[in-house]
Amino acid sequence: MSLAILFLAACGGGDEPGAASSLTGADDAPAAGSPSDPATPPMPVAAPPGASPPGETAPDAGSPVAGPPDSGPPDAPPPTPTQCACASYTSPVPVGALPATLPEISGLAASRKNAGVLYAHNDSGDGAHIFALDHAGRLLGEIALGGATARDYEDLAVGPCETGDCVFIADVGNNSESRTDLALYAIDEPALDGQPFATKTIAARRYPFSYPDGSWNCEAMLVHPKTGEIYIVTKSSVADAGVYRYPGKPVRDKPVTLEKVGAVKGTKGALVTGADISACGDRVLIRTYGALLEYAIAKGTNVAQALGVAPRTVPVAAEAQGEAVAFRADARGYFTASEGKGATLSLTGCR
Repeated sequence: MSLAILFLAACGGGDEPGAASSLTGADDAPAAGSPSDPATPPMPVAAPPGASPPGETAPDAGSPVAGPPDSGPPDAPPPTPTQCACASYTSPVPVGALPATLPEISGLAASRKNAGVLYAHNDSGDGAHIFALDHAGRLLGEIALGGATARDYEDLAVGPCETGDCVFIADVGNNSESRTDLALYAIDEPALDGQPFATKTIAARRYPFSYPDGSWNCEAMLVHPKTGEIYIVTKSSVADAGVYRYPGKPVRDKPVTLEKVGAVKGTKGALVTGADISACGDRVLIRTYGALLEYAIAKGTNVAQALGVAPRTVPVAAEAQGEAVAFRADARGYFTASEGKGATLSLTGCR
């Protein structure tokens, strides 16, 4: 399968190898904000020429509970989504505290292979590894990236790759906007049974890249669940965040120049700190310190086109330094978390 990669430049964090990231630097200072109104309005849709925007699907009955929302055996794969976009969302619900190994969570993503499993990692200053969590935020185990280094990991995503399903990790934090060693890593997604495990080491593939128009700070990455396209979104305080794509099929250790393909409407003056795309491939979440924005991807359009249309604001917990966001594996809600020791993992579901 051809794999095109799109990068949304929103990555940030410390720039010196081995230095812990600062929670008080200019790039990392969160804007004041509060949870959005849970009664989310219908959202604009980037419709193809001559087509009408699709209507919203019927909402789920009930609301999320404080605990792992998926059912079924822990070693079963996540359910294939049968109903996608939420017409509206519930208020966020706290489901658990993050473990001590994640004092500065930055990236978060739901497993495609293992029901009830999330992947997460810290901001800069940590090693070349990620962590597996359950849906209550409890630690299942550590996954080391064999052969990789870690300068400033900022986001991760799970999506299709040449070997099946992969976990992609973006080493793209660039506060000084001077890095020349930006890279994406990929590891084959492991099979887990939902139980605690000893550290696993999985060989990592490295895909180095540069921007066509400078060296930008970034904290957000998207991997399309069907096409394998990967996007990175820039982190800017003076303009809408830029959208970049990795061109063609990635080749291990081969440097490439990304393609700029657009900008994220509605992010001027905001700092993008995370992003995710639903398992249905029809919605994108863009995280900032003060809000959570949802963009619709209409049939016949791509991610870059969708991000160029005005979003709707959706509910998010009051988080002091909100960085992490991930759709549920079934696309019927999303998790969020803030940096900080003992931070809370929150879940917002379909209304």
